[in-house]
Amino acid sequence: MGRELTEEEKKRIAANRAEALRRAEERKKREAAAAIFPTKDAVLHTRSFSTEKETTVSKPALIKATTSVQKPFSTTTLATTVAAQTYKPPTPAKMPKSTVQVVFSVLTSGRLKVRFTPYHVAVLEAIKSIPSRVYDTKDRTWSIAVSELKKCQENLKQLKAVNVTMESVADNVLKLLTDNEAKHPVPSDLSLIMDPALIERLFPFQRLGVM
Repeated sequence: MGRELTEEEKKRIAANRAEALRRAEERKKREAAAAIFPTKDAVLHTRSFSTEKETTVSKPALIKATTSVQKPFSTTTLATTVAAQTYKPPTPAKMPKSTVQVVFSVLTSGRLKVRFTPYHVAVLEAIKSIPSRVYDTKDRTWSIAVSELKKCQENLKQLKAVNVTMESVADNVLKLLTDNEAKHPVPSDLSLIMDPALIERLFPFQRLGVM
């Protein structure tokens, strides 16, 4: 059988046990407090890690932001330059000119009738510029003196707002109308200038026309 412990030994064992329990209890409290309130070293370590992470993440973001600011400027400048080089002002459409036909015909021995189709104000103004022009309200036509035919034709040729085509009187007819030497009074006796046989074949209105 073993030796029985003395009272002093029992007290020392009990004290050691109590001390061990006290220390175990304090250790549990410290662990619980550390879970709720981190230590200074843990906080510094956490902050250092967060700062390093933010620095690592923020650097590309800063570079990306700088790049995004420069891209619109360079794109706009390039677009403006290209637009300035390629832009051409619109050219006005050119409408085709109208074509007006002007016909001159003999009205009397001293005047010519002037007709034109279709109506155009430029042609009308050219005819009105002739001093001898006269407008017939019944026939709705204009007439000019034979002597001003060339002047009227020149005015019509100079028109730029319209194309003018002219049908004039035959040259031999104009010569007869303008040659004063060729004009002479017709005798009342047509047999003096015509074959009597031909005169007999003329109708009364034809004789009046010859005379």
